[in-house]
Amino acid sequence: MQIKAVAFDYGKVICMPPDGSVWKKIASLAGIGWDVIDPVYRRYRLDYDRGKFDAAGFYKKIMDELRINVDDDQTLKAMGELDLGSWKNINPQTVRLMEELKNSCLLVAILSNMPYDFLSQARKQIPVFSLPQISVFSCEAGAVKPEKEIYQFLLGRLKCRAGEVVFFDDLPENIEGAAAVGINARLWVDIKKARGDLRELGINLN
Repeated sequence: MQIKAVAFDYGKVICMPPDGSVWKKIASLAGIGWDVIDPVYRRYRLDYDRGKFDAAGFYKKIMDELRINVDDDQTLKAMGELDLGSWKNINPQTVRLMEELKNSCLLVAILSNMPYDFLSQARKQIPVFSLPQISVFSCEAGAVKPEKEIYQFLLGRLKCRAGEVVFFDDLPENIEGAAAVGINARLWVDIKKARGDLRELGINLN
């Protein structure tokens, strides 16, 4: 089946991984170590990406769960802004690949778990968000990866069959979710592997 579209996750695929120092800064505002915060962060992160909280509300949920009293709204807002700001360092190699695919008349898409706060900033501040023809974000789709509904939503937007779509993500569970609905899902390791994966699927770029 001929490939017609290539979709990319955002975090750690289109953007670089966050600088680890950001988590230490957030933890210092709470007065505890990030190792204490991290398990609770992960527990509620998909709800944040689903749009249930804003950034300050997300961190309030975490602090409440840990029974840490942070009544200062400015502190919670600062935690959220540090988090949001850490995801804005774009990988130019990924952008170049996206541009090459688009110039080769393939559909290019972003499929990402993403909260409203970040999305509203990114659409104004990050040029790559205007590059894809199709963008699907969890907070707007009402589903998160690896739920099958978000992949089906992507296919509907692309107007493609699953076998006509390639999807890159850095998380194995999200690759498994995409593969379960028939999408050609490939784990993102680096740009070299991604280009090799595309060649194996019959996409040859200059």
